[in-house]
Amino acid sequence: MQLHVLCLGPLFTNCCIVGNDDGQAYIIDPANDAERIIDVIDTAGLTPRAVLLTHAHFDHIAALPAVAARYDLPVWLDPDDLPVYESPMNCFPPEIPAVEHLPGTVSELDIAIDGLDYEVLRTPGHSPGSVGFYLPGHKMLISGDTLFQSSIGRSDLPLGDGELLLHSIRTVLYKLPPETIVHPGHGPATTIGQEMQTNPFVRAE
Repeated sequence: MQLHVLCLGPLFTNCCIVGNDDGQAYIIDPANDAERIIDVIDTAGLTPRAVLLTHAHFDHIAALPAVAARYDLPVWLDPDDLPVYESPMNCFPPEIPAVEHLPGTVSELDIAIDGLDYEVLRTPGHSPGSVGFYLPGHKMLISGDTLFQSSIGRSDLPLGDGELLLHSIRTVLYKLPPETIVHPGHGPATTIGQEMQTNPFVRAE
């Protein structure tokens, strides 16, 4: 597996580019600076197959129109986050890319990549359609803005729900193996086990 984590934009948002050994790749949360994302992809010789979104807040999709157009990619988003995606707060031009509804597993898509099987973990709270992408074969989770190192996502934004966020962490993310590496939407990587033991906002019950 190839993994490129780019910290982008004024909010230091992480964009993850995940590729297999044959160079087929997913772009997860093209946050900002489309030219940098494109440069990393082209320099690594990757062929993107799709854009996957953990959620639709503006800082996670600012480069989406340019990146999706550059590679003619489908865009997958949980349908519960469409109100966020289409909100004027995202400051997009009228020609925002159309999105497909994100199913439960990559096996249901026509863009499956060998060696990068993942599960879509629905983790509402930060936004209604927040999800994480769990790659069990690589013991890795891309968590979006649900869980951070020693912190959790905001729930005071429009359509956020604090109790639902905590419920998602405890009942979905904390059920993953403790050694699972977590790449959050902001900040450094962590593990599920570390957060279960030390996260001051939500410990394992």
